[in-house]
Amino acid sequence: MSLSFIVLAFISKFIAAFFIYQKYFMNNSIIGMSMISRGEVELIFAEMGRVNGALPNDIYAMLIFVIIITTIIPPFLLKNYFKVECV
Repeated sequence: MSLSFIVLAFISKFIAAFFIYQKYFMNNSIIGMSMISRGEVELIFAEMGRVNGALPNDIYAMLIFVIIITTIIPPFLLKNYFKVECV
């Protein structure tokens, strides 16, 4: 279930960037990769759900894992993307 949430987070945030009109395709991909790591907002909402009883502890733990992964991976994707573009 965690893996499906991670994939869904990456795909949905990347696709959402293409609804922004940009002259160049590369700008949309950079925006999409940058939008993936929104961990601070996700942490706040996950904690509010746990405190109010809307999220059980096992789902909360899974969401924390997903937030950590989606916060760590995008900087490496962007670094690799700009390394390829600048060469």
